[in-house]
Amino acid sequence: MKKLFSLLLVLTLLFAVSACGTEKPVTPSVPGASDNASDAITQAGNSGEPVTDAKGNVLPSNIPTSAVTAMPENFQPDQYVEYCDVFFNKQASSYAGKTVTKEGNFGILQDEYFGGGTRYYVWGYNDQTRCCDFQWEFVPADVSSLPDPGSYIVVTGVTEENEAALDKFWIKDATVETRSDYPASEAYDYDLTTLSPTLARVQIINMINEKSRGAFEGKSVLVFGRALDATTIQHPYYNESWNLPFDADKESAIGTYLILGGTLQLQEDGNTHLLVDRYDEVG
Repeated sequence: MKKLFSLLLVLTLLFAVSACGTEKPVTPSVPGASDNASDAITQAGNSGEPVTDAKGNVLPSNIPTSAVTAMPENFQPDQYVEYCDVFFNKQASSYAGKTVTKEGNFGILQDEYFGGGTRYYVWGYNDQTRCCDFQWEFVPADVSSLPDPGSYIVVTGVTEENEAALDKFWIKDATVETRSDYPASEAYDYDLTTLSPTLARVQIINMINEKSRGAFEGKSVLVFGRALDATTIQHPYYNESWNLPFDADKESAIGTYLILGGTLQLQEDGNTHLLVDRYDEVG
């Protein structure tokens, strides 16, 4: 029951950042989960108006993406609408069984907490506000030819409802064409800067909950976010939709954008900490 409850938390978190469609998901009341995670988003598009959540809180509009990554950015509002239909508006069945082509950035999610192993995604943003993202899980026909995470890819395969998919829907038998290579960060086992904000959130939830088997213990991680306080980094947009304690010799003001690299370690307080070996303020 505990595992199922945690799975529901991850899945609702996965959809909440999209905040699309006519129905709003309810985030379970769980320690560490913020009400902000389930807020609907008012999109500003390119109007210059601030991006706000459902409570009227202004979300950051100055995220220094160019300082974080050299990946080509991908804005596809049509794909975002379809993503909302499938995962938010309960129309997955009407999209299943079709041959589709999706393009965007390549992401790898390591799902050890729920036993899914390595999961593959193609992802992008709705628009230039970067407040909402989409991500399609796919099963590659040939895993030996995949590029490094962050590369720009085109995925073609058949959509399928399947219980093995993290969100019960994926693209199977997928061929992958690499349009633009992105060099992997060889210094770290997991480069979360190559994931969409939603996928990074799910990966971190995976990391901080998967304690019994220690799959992530001692692994090195590169992550981008904001300083929640002097010893905690949080999601760059949403307050406490995820947060990760870290130990570093430096301190930043609350709200400072950070790239942190380090090693995950389960501490005596029962929390997973990032022992920092790279500390960059960006923007």
